[in-house]
Amino acid sequence: MRRLIVVCLAFVGLVGSGIWADEGRIPIFQPTTITQPGHYVLTRDISNGAGDGILIRASTVTLDLNGHTISALRYVVNIGDPSTNCKIHNGRLIGHTGIIVFSTLLLHLQVEAVEIVPNRGGGGGIVSSAGGDLEVRSCRILSLPLNISDAIVAGGSGSKFINNTILGGCNGLVLSDLVGGEVRGNIVSDFGSNCAGSSKGISITGGGGNRIDDNVVSNGNSGIIIGSTGNLIAGNVVKNILGIGPDSGFGIRVSGERNLVERNQVEGNIACGIEFVGGFTSNAYRNNMLRGNTGGAVCGPANTDAGGNIL
Repeated sequence: MRRLIVVCLAFVGLVGSGIWADEGRIPIFQPTTITQPGHYVLTRDISNGAGDGILIRASTVTLDLNGHTISALRYVVNIGDPSTNCKIHNGRLIGHTGIIVFSTLLLHLQVEAVEIVPNRGGGGGIVSSAGGDLEVRSCRILSLPLNISDAIVAGGSGSKFINNTILGGCNGLVLSDLVGGEVRGNIVSDFGSNCAGSSKGISITGGGGNRIDDNVVSNGNSGIIIGSTGNLIAGNVVKNILGIGPDSGFGIRVSGERNLVERNQVEGNIACGIEFVGGFTSNAYRNNMLRGNTGGAVCGPANTDAGGNIL
């Protein structure tokens, strides 16, 4: 009998170690600095009232929030060198800035199914100065009342921002030097009411060759701003852009060359529906609904009306 018990215990031990090896998950239950590659999983809500939540200082790191919340006074998730490839998903981040990227080496960051609540003025949802590509999918960024944070400030070649919801704060998506990227299916609403100047729903400056389609931007200072070349701006809804202060209230503003603006619904805005600026005349627009914009349907230098627009 004793021998049987020993054999059974040994078998249980082997099974247990096998499960751990197969899953390969490393538990996190307190503020932590990650210095080794691996798949890390939160086992409880954690909080740091004096600094950052999780610091990532390693490559090939997956941080599974496992439905839990990390709250921190400053940066909730802080990614620095030598991080090159990271994924964060499935949970909630509350703090001054949800995810901040200082890494100069980062090649890829994926953020999926994360709710981020910037809760202090001047912070943000996701802020990245890295040159690598950023993929943000199915996230919610909810700024608390009176917060003047920006939801996403990033750029990079091939970055994708898909099916996210952004409510409140100052600027929605502020993207620079985006090349061959996608900004698709996002909802940006109720932004800019506490911010000085022209807050933007979606802004892309530099780069080019991007798809900006099927987004909904409403109830803010300025709609969609495109300051680059060769982009497709299609199927977006921009409405109730009422503007606070000068240089605001427009639906879609385009500068740069060879941009195509088509099938957008741009209605009920205080300034112009589609506005071309900067003296560029090689852009085209077609099949847009452009009624009810107080400043006019199409403004600025003459670009190519390819037909089908409802004015």
